[in-house]
Amino acid sequence: MDPDTTKSLKRQLSPILKITGVVRDESGKTVKGATLQICPMGREEVRSDAEGRFEVSWNPARFPGERRQTPLLVCRHVEADLASVTMLPDGAKTCDVTLKPSVTVRGKVVNAQGRGIANARIRPMIRQTMWSSIITRDSIRTDAGGNFEIRAIPAEHEYDLYASAEGYGSKR
Repeated sequence: MDPDTTKSLKRQLSPILKITGVVRDESGKTVKGATLQICPMGREEVRSDAEGRFEVSWNPARFPGERRQTPLLVCRHVEADLASVTMLPDGAKTCDVTLKPSVTVRGKVVNAQGRGIANARIRPMIRQTMWSSIITRDSIRTDAGGNFEIRAIPAEHEYDLYASAEGYGSKR
């Protein structure tokens, strides 16, 4: 491009979509304080209010065309050990969620000599056909012996655990 040349660009932006709904347990009772996030395109992690209501934003344009994958709404309530994953159809604007009993994952991060690594970060990632995505914005940290526990993992899906520790690097 010549230094004295001006080129014009035009970009079309897509609106950020919002999904609203209510979180309930299997008995139909609304659930306050559940965390919700859209994977893999979520911009935020939100919590359900006192009546179980939520509003979460996402950008479906991040994966346009044929490579576009069906997004998932991941909902977790760690204190109650409840979780669910809901596939979001195209154009969804509302989605009510029913939390179910979840899975707890326990493990240990060790060094090459088999000794536990304290304060390592663990991030659970849900796997789909062409992507994986973290299911919580918070990192789980190992204790002094390298042990960790992750509660409220939605059942019926496959996951990777991403571990990292200062001075050791990272591994999936």
